[in-house]
Amino acid sequence: MPAGPPPVPPAPAAAPGRAGVATPEGAPTAVTAETVPADEAAAPETSDEGAASPGSSRRTRAALLIVLGFVGLTAAVLLISRPAQPTADQYVQRGVALAQQGTDPAGALEDFNAALAADPNNAQAYNSRGVVKADQGDTAGALEDFNAAIRLNPGLDQAYYNRGRVRRALGDPQGAVEDFTQVIQLAPPGGDGSPSGTVASVLADTYMNRGNAYSDLGDYQAAIDDFAQALRNRPNAAEIYNNLGLAIFKQGNPERAIAQFDQAIRYKPDLAQAHMNRGVARESLGQHDAALQDLQTAAALFQSQGNAAASQQVRDLAESVPHE
Repeated sequence: MPAGPPPVPPAPAAAPGRAGVATPEGAPTAVTAETVPADEAAAPETSDEGAASPGSSRRTRAALLIVLGFVGLTAAVLLISRPAQPTADQYVQRGVALAQQGTDPAGALEDFNAALAADPNNAQAYNSRGVVKADQGDTAGALEDFNAAIRLNPGLDQAYYNRGRVRRALGDPQGAVEDFTQVIQLAPPGGDGSPSGTVASVLADTYMNRGNAYSDLGDYQAAIDDFAQALRNRPNAAEIYNNLGLAIFKQGNPERAIAQFDQAIRYKPDLAQAHMNRGVARESLGQHDAALQDLQTAAALFQSQGNAAASQQVRDLAESVPHE
């Protein structure tokens, strides 16, 4: 898959001490009680007129300063202990983790929504939210999110890749071809001119998906070329050999197609689609017994893999094969 979201910067550390809390005007930083002189301590609390004595006034100011000091300290403690609000990127990171677990897609969407509330220009949040929407079957909503991600960051290859898959699912193979082409053009080469391991994996997926889109358009030669490119980036990939064989078969060359299906089965013996496709190709050449054996194997594999509908379709197809 395309590169994940960018590293999330750490939350800023809380400032030490009482940062952010204003000290009352005239109050010392460290508040201490004043010592009252002995002669003032013996003085009466009030004069004959009822006015406060100098000693009383100083004790009052000292008490007020102590109270204000405690208030300021309490406020500082509350500010320091208050949990920091996650950043937009942190919401994205948490949402991606939830989406990958596959157990809480609603929670993932909530995190992506929170990220966009914090930063409406966060392209990765749109891209990640689009992936979850697509997984839930909301392809129209996913397309809107991928469009927004690309508008905000035209260099985000993941968004082009994801939009290409959604466009193909929505019946727009030409749009899918354009998006997958953009991913290929954005891919950086390695130091020796060849793609790095991660980039090679992305290119393998992208060429395979573009090849499927070309097949949808009926351009089987372009599809064959793309599947060959995908195999250069990911040799021994059974699924790519299967798709290559299918494009060759549709081009009218069942013998060569069977050779590709053989390779797919060699690298992944339980790939039901390859057994089915090889059976269809063999049937087209009149190899009825071999075709029937492939179709029966495919039906059993589909059944064991929990795809009862596909298993029944292949069984129905096998019943139409003449017995030699």
